[in-house]
Amino acid sequence: MNATHNDVELITRLSNISLYIMRHGLLIMIILDLVGNVMTVFIFRQPKLRANPCSFYLISTAYANLLWILTSPFVRMLSTFGLDLSERINVLCKMRRSLAYALSSLSMISVALATVDRFLVSSTHVGYRQLSSLRSAYRLVAINTIICCLIFFVFTLNIDKSQLRSKIETLFDDATFFFTTFQSSFSFYIYATSGGQLFRQTLRAFLRSIISKFYRSTRNINMENIVELQRLRNHISS
Repeated sequence: MNATHNDVELITRLSNISLYIMRHGLLIMIILDLVGNVMTVFIFRQPKLRANPCSFYLISTAYANLLWILTSPFVRMLSTFGLDLSERINVLCKMRRSLAYALSSLSMISVALATVDRFLVSSTHVGYRQLSSLRSAYRLVAINTIICCLIFFVFTLNIDKSQLRSKIETLFDDATFFFTTFQSSFSFYIYATSGGQLFRQTLRAFLRSIISKFYRSTRNINMENIVELQRLRNHISS
């Protein structure tokens, strides 16, 4: 069945809309991702929180999200401008996909481990509370990183794949992209507004310190400019 002129025009408009959403929508998500995850790293590395195993899990999540941004959303946005090198280099494409899957899984697993850690800490059983430690957190994150890299290495193998397997991988790719984008973009902002009291106190103290440092640096610059201007006036008058 031949497409009419109106059909072709409609298809073109829909393609342009999809391209517009991919470019600007992903750009907004990338900005939210970067700001939220960078803030997460700074907040949970504060002295009040960094000794907590849960903080280490969330810092690991933030680092995984930051790397994932570069391997998935940022690359997809570049592809709308024809700047994605992985579309032309097969090895780079396979490495990018494998790394994106591994980072996405590591991010979600770290969040799950943080949830389990909070359960252990709040348990009434002493044995459960003793399971929560920084050493255990280091080991679990390291083990999960190795396992995720090994599991998703199969996506880079040069093997013949059935049509069903290709469809399953495509569906998994889309689902992973959706859930990881949502988790990495909004988790910090949700927790900042409804999270624990200690986290919000640390966040407010951190923001106040940044504003105070910025104000002091601006004031010092203004004072230096005033002094320099006064010197110039004295020099001219003399």
